[in-house]
Amino acid sequence: MRGTILAYVVMVVLQIYGGKMIELLHGAEAAERALDALKTTQTSPFVDGSHHRHIDEFICSQYIPEHYDSNSNILHAFAMILTLWLFIYATTLIFFGFLEVKIFLYLPPLYYLPGWVGRIYFQKDIPPTLFGYGINPRIFLRREFCAVQELFTGNTVRTSQEIIISGVLLVVGIILLFTVGNISPSPKPLKLRAKIA
Repeated sequence: MRGTILAYVVMVVLQIYGGKMIELLHGAEAAERALDALKTTQTSPFVDGSHHRHIDEFICSQYIPEHYDSNSNILHAFAMILTLWLFIYATTLIFFGFLEVKIFLYLPPLYYLPGWVGRIYFQKDIPPTLFGYGINPRIFLRREFCAVQELFTGNTVRTSQEIIISGVLLVVGIILLFTVGNISPSPKPLKLRAKIA
């Protein structure tokens, strides 16, 4: 449980101090460029929802240019597929009578953290998930839809090398979830009912 709490703390830190992290890793110039790009996102006329007619096309058209680094995209793809797999696994357990709440708590950090780390470390920019498009729930949800759409249409990872690396990371991630994350269902105690005479 401590690891899950730490993951949420890291998510908040990356969003609040993304610029500082980039400065630490890549220097002041890179941090300044990243912060300028984030400001552009925050002040876009599309963020306030004033152009509803074109908003969906705009968001999806901006998604791929914002995700141009191969290593970062591999982390995005791996995280998204691992999260989808874990969600299916957790909901399947419910049908068999096992509600493992902790598994559902794993989903947001698994989905976001690898991609955010990839963007900060490899792309040297700050993902606008919370403090950019995330300000507007409709745009936030549309952006997430675009992300999934781009993944499954083959625009996130394209080359065979990217796909293989994403697959290897996925297998390692699943193994870690079972070993370190302990996502196997807890055995239920047998309930013995007293026979009524």
